[in-house]
Amino acid sequence: MITAEQITAAIRALGVQPDDTLFVQAELRSSLRVEGRGREDKLATIVAGLRGAVPDGTLILPAFTYSFCRGEVFDPETTECHIGPLPEYFRTLPGVRRTLDPIFSASVLGPVPAEWHGRLFEQPSTDALGDTGIFGFLRDVNAKLLLYGVVFNACSFAHHVEQLGEVPYRYWKEFPGTARTPAGERSFTVRYFVRDLDTDTVSNFNPLGEALVEAGLAREATIPKGPNMIVTDARSVVDVGLEKLAEHPEYFLRRGHPDPELAVR
Repeated sequence: MITAEQITAAIRALGVQPDDTLFVQAELRSSLRVEGRGREDKLATIVAGLRGAVPDGTLILPAFTYSFCRGEVFDPETTECHIGPLPEYFRTLPGVRRTLDPIFSASVLGPVPAEWHGRLFEQPSTDALGDTGIFGFLRDVNAKLLLYGVVFNACSFAHHVEQLGEVPYRYWKEFPGTARTPAGERSFTVRYFVRDLDTDTVSNFNPLGEALVEAGLAREATIPKGPNMIVTDARSVVDVGLEKLAEHPEYFLRRGHPDPELAVR
């Protein structure tokens, strides 16, 4: 069985330091051999392994929900995230705080710089993929990005790079709605750089992951009989991604049906 200590050791071997900020996107199909009798026990083992990698830092998992786009009130305390059992389990743990971005919220365990506290936990971000929410924070602190059991195509942070690069196959769309904040219920409009759903184009970040590995800016490994893991950092994704987009504006595109491992539309 795969223990929490083995998960921690594998992540540390990929260059993650105890005081890093670590943003994790995970899929659990390759974690059936994780220690634990039931699902809750296995989820606890995985979280313990992730937290063990950054005991003096900050562990972050996405808590994305598109309910705000459907006109539902976003409540960071009760609105479930829709991206798998591990993020939803982590969201409910003691000590975990959820950011106020009503579309791309994140669950945070550990400290954040004082200048970011208000932006993340007191004021809802009105730029879904931009600088004021979790993606801007990850870039600002140069967080380590861990893909756990998923290919690089699931790297939602790369959508931030698409916005920075103003890719031609996305466009701005506004979503009015309501969220519950520490100051009470508040209505506002979120700008979201969305993909054109009337075309057959979908983002494909796997070539970016390969480029990062080739440049020595990402490392990967597999736990025996367990998940494959890829670790890089936010600024490397931005720098290499923008360089590739400058050379070819459709570098991140794939034609055809959406990849089920893609984290964000």
